[in-house]
Amino acid sequence: MRWMSTVFLAVGLSFAGAAVADEAGDAVIAQMDAATGKAADLQFKYDVVHQEPGAAHPRTMQFTTKVKGEKNVTEFLAPADQKGTRVLTLTRTQMYVWLPQFQKLRRVASSSTEMGFMGTTFEYEDMATYSYASLYTGRILEENAEQWVVEAVAKPEAEVGFKTLRFTIRKDMQVPTKIEYLAADGTVARTNTRDDYVCDAGVCVFSVMRMTDHRRNDVWTELRMVEWKHDQGLSDDIFTVRAIQAGM
Repeated sequence: MRWMSTVFLAVGLSFAGAAVADEAGDAVIAQMDAATGKAADLQFKYDVVHQEPGAAHPRTMQFTTKVKGEKNVTEFLAPADQKGTRVLTLTRTQMYVWLPQFQKLRRVASSSTEMGFMGTTFEYEDMATYSYASLYTGRILEENAEQWVVEAVAKPEAEVGFKTLRFTIRKDMQVPTKIEYLAADGTVARTNTRDDYVCDAGVCVFSVMRMTDHRRNDVWTELRMVEWKHDQGLSDDIFTVRAIQAGM
């Protein structure tokens, strides 16, 4: 994801808020966007594991996701009470959920996009596919032979859940391996890790993604990729309200 999402970061907030755009940092973020957006379309199947602190057993789910540009559609295959639930993301602020049990379509209010996605540590906003470079300015904090660490501060006009992110980005693939989401007080509220990248024809995707919410005693949700495809020529008709209602 960049879907999720994804797709998916500082020094103190007072300093970060005053950060001046760094051309090198902006360039790294743009390169990351380009690397994660190489495919014309993508299809995934994920096993999902959600672990609450103190729970004896994790909760498990499975879903498929189809991605094309900014749009994506997710369909739950398991558990039984969520099977057939579909989530359509058209933009960061335009999302719909089809609930087959009630034969009901629900628009996700823009004020609710920071809420948990289907009981996981991911937020609805994480489901969107978008360009970080269009929303954030970058500044390189650290660099070595293997990676960059880049602070990203939201542009004044950007409406985002977290104003400051910190990316760790692999140089060889130009993809993120860690994204830290900073709270207003400068502490890390959430951490997204992406591991075990696999590549085909220059398109590289993670095999495992974990989102840990430090505000909730480190509860985490992990996506484990079962299969994937890219550049299959997905039709735009798939990414419509009519399609998620009809099950296309």
